[in-house]
Amino acid sequence: MTGKLYIDGIDAYSSWKIYLTRGGYKDLAMFAPLKDVEFNDWPDEDGIEVDLTESVLDSREIELEFNCGNTDRFSSFIAALSDGSFHTFNFAFLGISLSLRMVDMPDLSTFKKLGNYTIKFADDNPLKDYVYQEPVSIGVSQQYIKVDDLDLSAYGFMVVKGTADSIEKMPAVKKNLIKENSVTKGLEYDGQKVVFQHKEAVLKLHFKGQNSAFWRNMSSFLYNLSKPGERSLFYGKKVMTIPFYYKSASVSVFDDIGNDNVWCDFSVTLVFTSFKVSGSDKIYILIAESGKTIITENGIRIKLR
Repeated sequence: MTGKLYIDGIDAYSSWKIYLTRGGYKDLAMFAPLKDVEFNDWPDEDGIEVDLTESVLDSREIELEFNCGNTDRFSSFIAALSDGSFHTFNFAFLGISLSLRMVDMPDLSTFKKLGNYTIKFADDNPLKDYVYQEPVSIGVSQQYIKVDDLDLSAYGFMVVKGTADSIEKMPAVKKNLIKENSVTKGLEYDGQKVVFQHKEAVLKLHFKGQNSAFWRNMSSFLYNLSKPGERSLFYGKKVMTIPFYYKSASVSVFDDIGNDNVWCDFSVTLVFTSFKVSGSDKIYILIAESGKTIITENGIRIKLR
């Protein structure tokens, strides 16, 4: 148990008999969400027009589940976390360090001298001091999704069941002009044109590989997803390119599986700013002869109808 978690340089188990439960640290792998962005929703156009020129990540909350082998020491553990707001957590078994701030204790249970505690922390500066590194390959075969022309396999991600359905699901239809009154049955609807709302889609992804590759590739992916400007998703099953921006993420499983390898199942929520289901009124993204999407100086892809 020793040598796995250090808080401000102090071994958590040696000092307080505190250790993380198996899988009780999955939030460490969770991306911070994007801060809310401003947008216009024109009633006669598909989707929304979003201002992503200064999009930035928000803070994130991380819940950690601890076991305690001696509840008599738990109060001194909390006292240490209360000595100032920010503390350096060195998750030595994962090879990462974070500056975290204690927020809440959602759950607590004890039995004799044993305790189980869930403590919520805040990571106020996601990707702080991050210097971009390209993802490293771990030998995953090509997937059917690219983000900004880069296949998800480059990050070591496998696309899992449910992703295609989420992408292909029809967005809701925007309501046209409606006329109605209290003395006439039903209503009168302006049905000359059908336009669609924006929609959210969820990428369900899996990673299994070296610990160091995981953190490098996850940071690279989040950086690329969240940088200012609209992103593009190429969906190979329907051979279509969809404009989007990153919204948030969640993690269902994250575990150290031994031999310096980790397993992670996670979901990434995207907002498709414009998505046509079918018909001749399709949306196209202007592409150069090299195959790269053409982007204006403010990070917007040129769309043609």
